Amino acid sequence: MTKSFDQRKIVAATEGRRRLAEPLPGGKPIITGIQYVTDENGRKVAVQIDLKKHRELWEDIQDVLMSQSRRHEKRIPLDKVKAGLVKSGKLQRG
Repeated sequence: MTKSFDQRKIVAATEGRRRLAEPLPGGKPIITGIQYVTDENGRKVAVQIDLKKHRELWEDIQDVLMSQSRRHEKRIPLDKVKAGLVKSGKLQRG
């Protein structure tokens, strides 16, 4: 099975993030404030993010999760949304 462009892009981004979290040869990670929780076999099962350092990253993750959770919802055409906003007085016609 061939991966689509978007899938390759996601895999590349995931690989890049994985590499950034790995320690440098001296043992210090490239990115600080992110720690992985591993199971008894050493597999990553969770992550702890220092929100003081990485609040924007966490907000991006939340946005992605929300988008994925809504991908099967019925879509509303933009024209209908605008018409509803004009009708309710929340948007001026123009």
